[in-house]
Amino acid sequence: CKIINSIQGYPKLNNFRKILWKWLYKKSNLLITMSNLTRTYIIDQININEKKIVKINNPVISRQIRLQSKEKISKDVELLMNNNFCITLVGRLTRQKNYMSFLKVLKKLNKEFDNLFIIIIGEGELRKDIENFLDLNKINNVKLTGFEKNPYKYISRSKLFVSCSLWEDPGHALIEATYLNVPVLTSD
Repeated sequence: CKIINSIQGYPKLNNFRKILWKWLYKKSNLLITMSNLTRTYIIDQININEKKIVKINNPVISRQIRLQSKEKISKDVELLMNNNFCITLVGRLTRQKNYMSFLKVLKKLNKEFDNLFIIIIGEGELRKDIENFLDLNKINNVKLTGFEKNPYKYISRSKLFVSCSLWEDPGHALIEATYLNVPVLTSD
């Protein structure tokens, strides 16, 4: 039996996770990462033999993305996107994606601009918190789509793609948005 693990994204290690990862990953025959940064981090922080870690680029960009970006969306959403400055965010509704910070900024922006339309594509444990924040602050220009099999049809029609994540590696959605020629605003 061979044990192969894949580490997706840049790891955030607290003491417990570091101990757990050292114990688990040292038993692995192979670790796969998607970036040299993550590979180096795992070697340095978990002290794993570098011969057991392989970087495999995740092939994000494909012609299929361009084709999917042309698929139809509902007429009501398309109308909102066309008649407003549409900003799209994509990712799980989790702390990592930092949507609450974006929504706090949006609350201020809505006082100055009346033509913003926001689409947040994704599902997760913070959905109720986000919905409550929107209701409490009477923000009604945000559409939470939930999980979308094809986010590209929304991204490609947007005026701006925003990533406010606390951490990302390598940031597939950013790469996909730039491939679709949509300007990107991202956190550091």
